[in-house]
Amino acid sequence: MIRRSHLPLLVALACVLHRGSARAQDPPPAAPAPVAAAAPEPATDNQPEIALDLDREIDIANIVTSAAKGITTVQEAPSVVTIITADEIRQRGFKTMGDLLATIPGWLNIAVEGNQVNVPMVRGHIQAVLFLRDGVSFFDPVLNIATLSRAVPMELIKRVEVVTGPGGVLWGANSYLGIVNMITKDDSDVGGRGIELSVGYGDGRGDRQDFRAYALFGRAFFKDRLKILLHASFESYLGPEFSGVRFLAATPAPQPAGVGFYALTPGSTNAARSWLLNLDGKVTFGPLSLYGSFPIGELNHALGFSSTLVTGDPGGRNKNTWNFYDRHAILEYKSRFVHDRLGLNAKAYYIQFNRDLHVRLFPDSGALATGLTFQVNGLNIQRFGGTVDADFTGPWTWNRVLIGGEAFNERVAQSRTTFPDPVPENIPLTCPLQADGMTYVPNCPVVFINAAERTVVGLFLADQIRPVSTLTLDGGLRYQQGFGKRGYSPQLLGSAAAVWQFLPDAHVKVNFSQGFRPPVFNNTDGNGAGIQFAGNPNLNVERSESYQGELNARLLRNVRKVRELQLRIDYAYTLLNDFIFIKNSTYTNAGRRGIHSVEALAKLYLNGDHAITLGYTFLRVSTTDLGQLRNVPNHWFTVGAVFNLIKEILDVNLNLNVIGATEDPNRYRSGETNTPDGKPALLSRHTDLTFDQLTPVALLQLGARLRLWKDHITASAQVYNVLNQRYYHPDPFNDQAPTIELQPNQAQGFSFFASVAYRP
Repeated sequence: MIRRSHLPLLVALACVLHRGSARAQDPPPAAPAPVAAAAPEPATDNQPEIALDLDREIDIANIVTSAAKGITTVQEAPSVVTIITADEIRQRGFKTMGDLLATIPGWLNIAVEGNQVNVPMVRGHIQAVLFLRDGVSFFDPVLNIATLSRAVPMELIKRVEVVTGPGGVLWGANSYLGIVNMITKDDSDVGGRGIELSVGYGDGRGDRQDFRAYALFGRAFFKDRLKILLHASFESYLGPEFSGVRFLAATPAPQPAGVGFYALTPGSTNAARSWLLNLDGKVTFGPLSLYGSFPIGELNHALGFSSTLVTGDPGGRNKNTWNFYDRHAILEYKSRFVHDRLGLNAKAYYIQFNRDLHVRLFPDSGALATGLTFQVNGLNIQRFGGTVDADFTGPWTWNRVLIGGEAFNERVAQSRTTFPDPVPENIPLTCPLQADGMTYVPNCPVVFINAAERTVVGLFLADQIRPVSTLTLDGGLRYQQGFGKRGYSPQLLGSAAAVWQFLPDAHVKVNFSQGFRPPVFNNTDGNGAGIQFAGNPNLNVERSESYQGELNARLLRNVRKVRELQLRIDYAYTLLNDFIFIKNSTYTNAGRRGIHSVEALAKLYLNGDHAITLGYTFLRVSTTDLGQLRNVPNHWFTVGAVFNLIKEILDVNLNLNVIGATEDPNRYRSGETNTPDGKPALLSRHTDLTFDQLTPVALLQLGARLRLWKDHITASAQVYNVLNQRYYHPDPFNDQAPTIELQPNQAQGFSFFASVAYRP
């Protein structure tokens, strides 16, 4: 831990601060008496107010609950916060959570390990985000792969609150460089008469033969005491098609890097069909709510490890399946007492992380006549526990205290890798022997991950004061510790922030925050004797801390044709310690990393339901072990626009992401050779290293939405990657001697999707 971080901890303890205008609730409820935005009443010294008009969509989009575990605004929240509402999701045609996050400064959406896993990159690092669903952590404790892909039904989202930077004091482990809180809809959010139906179809090389339908039902009974929300969606698709060099075989992990073989002629993919059924529900009776989700399906991918082209066949021999989705149940109690001075929010939850793997590692070829497929059996990942948060406003209404804690157990059973095909003799893999000591056990079962578990306890205290109406001081402390087989030492985190309203509609923030990330079980208990990197039970906890400053303003309210202009610019210097990476086929802790980032966001709202959004990011990452990272862009910007061409009938939209150049470490093919059975192939040795230059890319999405009969029927069409850019994802593993991604990782091409929704 960096010693100079003790000073901000002392500052946080001395201030013992709070979130002024915050209440311990999740979605923005019927809030404190709204003040008209056109003529806000000034807050008194002892009673700060949120100057919002909740009839204005602009103001609703500025309410935030995650940054302070209570109601505040984007402008006053102590952190760097971005809000995306359900209306914006519909207007801008976001198809997945990755599309949404890619429009936020500091964030990118990339695929890793072929196109098998889509992950957000924040400030140049993947697997650094705490994914919350209705305020409950959905962090995968084994593989650290958040379900932020098409497995998340976008129509179920009420709003997404994104915090850029660590948030460990309030949210605990794994809020390492960012937080994504997906808040789901309630019964009142379903349009029409409580029913919403939709069906759609899309196609194109970037996402082939995509059929999707959903149904939403929301209704209140018994004078609004009983509220019910039900959701079901079904999707069937072939996914993207890729073409290029055919990777045949190489020494699989964790064996030392050896010779790689590539085909002389290019090929193309033909992945098996995927399908996914999502069932979700929420029942509320008074202060109690019970909600959950139960998805089932099979998700097949066209690119495998090392960007292997997956070619399906009728027998399913070359099928490449990674299922990533989460099943959960949450019971919540939420109420307020003592004339609204005391709020209580308690949750108990159970989560099952479904991570089924049936991976086609190498295809049928001359190098490996039967190819190589492995599947992981018994990967049973679970978390169960509870959280309690309470906020109290004492006799001095300018001071509010938030206190809370959590306890949970996360675990994985021992799982094994099996091989449906015979293991080729030239793969150095030790298969277990049968009782006779002479013959191998069929399918060569090898341990993939050993059983592991830990029980975690965390406590935090946060406080916010307003010594004067224009100055908010915020901060807190957290203690958290893990116990059990993979426990971790006590972690003490601190945060401190000051928000000064130096003009009626302008704020300046300074913020210090810390986070940490304990090693996931795959890093500590992976079996290096199988197709797996070796685990290291002695890994240290990864730590992060960020020093941030932000200037924001809301300008030109109701000036001529402008409804409002929102501006924000922030700078952050972030330090990472004990970063975990792969060295010599084993997980280990690296040195320090320093991140300079500048992020800017402008939103212009015009009369006539027009809106324009501009975002920009500058990023520079320096490390003590690798120098300056060049596998992430230094610059990227986004443009978003929605125009209502025919009042309340026809909307058009565009999203443009321009991503700067990067360097991608890969192997190059140095000559021709023969495979072990004498067939010609291209050769790549482990010393044939190159840094490919990935040129800048412009990703353009265009769409239109037709609203008929007062929005009872809505038809929409979106075209993705309109320019049909042939581009590649940067290598997010910072791997200077590539062992996971040996060649450039292709991204999706052109596609479209059209749908019709009905709301009676």
